[in-house]
Formats: sequence, C-alpha cells, structure tokens
Amino acid sequence: MNRRCANRWLRNVAYTSAVCLVALGFLMRRGAFHAAAAHRIGLEQAEKIALSEVPKGRVGVEEFHHPGERLAWTIDVRVPHSTEIREIEIDAATSRVLAMRTETAKEEARELAMGNGLPNGKSSTH
Repeated sequence: MNRRCANRWLRNVAYTSAVCLVALGFLMRRGAFHAAAAHRIGLEQAEKIALSEVPKGRVGVEEFHHPGERLAWTIDVRVPHSTEIREIEIDAATSRVLAMRTETAKEEARELAMGNGLPNGKSSTH
C-alpha cells in the first residue's frame, strides 16, 4: 500500500513539474520575463524625463503600458500658459523618449472619457 502511494505521489510530482516547465517555456518565449527584467526606470524617473521635454510643465495623467514587446511610460505634461498637453512616451528600459505628441484640452477630455486614464492622477495601469 505504501509503495502504491509513493508511486502515485511521484507521478503527480512529475506531471506537475512537466506542466510548470511547459508554462515557463511559453512565458519566456512570449518575452514576459525579458520585459519584466527590462523595466529599469520607475515613475519618478519617467516624470523627470517628461518634464525635461516641457520646461515648467505640470504632470497630468501617467500610464505604464506595454506596446508590443516594449514596456513604456506615457506621461501627459501640461504646457505652461497654454491649453495644450504634451503626451510623452518613454521607453522603460532605455529611458529614451519614443514619441511626443501635442493634444488639445478637448482631445485629452475625450481620451479620459473613453477610459484611457484618470484625470489629474495616476492611471490604474501601472
């Protein structure tokens, strides 16, 4: 009886190990571990980079996301003495500015209404 239990236990351990290895291989192939390891800059650093692009600007909506295989921060910075908002996308691994576009207050309001960020605060995606 003990031998039968031991064999069953070994079979279960082997099966579970095989399933875990397959899942790990799948995740590594998809780049999940590579992407997590590549996340080198945090929100504070991303804000500093964004504010260096818009001197005297004020940080608005912030979002951490992963377009494709890349991890990135998107930070909205309000331009001083203007209704314009600069949306700055920063690569989280390299700290490089990937894209910058200017939005009007209307476009930003429309984006917020669609649920792409939270007003005057941090997005729920980071």
